[in-house]
Amino acid sequence: MLMIMQSQLEMLGSLNAKMEMLIKVTEALAGSQPAPKPEMEQKIDAMVSEYQKRLKALAE
Repeated sequence: MLMIMQSQLEMLGSLNAKMEMLIKVTEALAGSQPAPKPEMEQKIDAMVSEYQKRLKALAE
């Protein structure tokens, strides 16, 4: 059970990295300057935090 949760957390981290890369590529293609993305980062952090809480609750 814990191994499955560990792999899910790793996949989530990998997805986050891929999303960040996609945002950078999209900005480059659009020719825009990298804008601060605190709102998006906060949403991602909140999703990761909530997911981790649920996994911990399942582990107990």
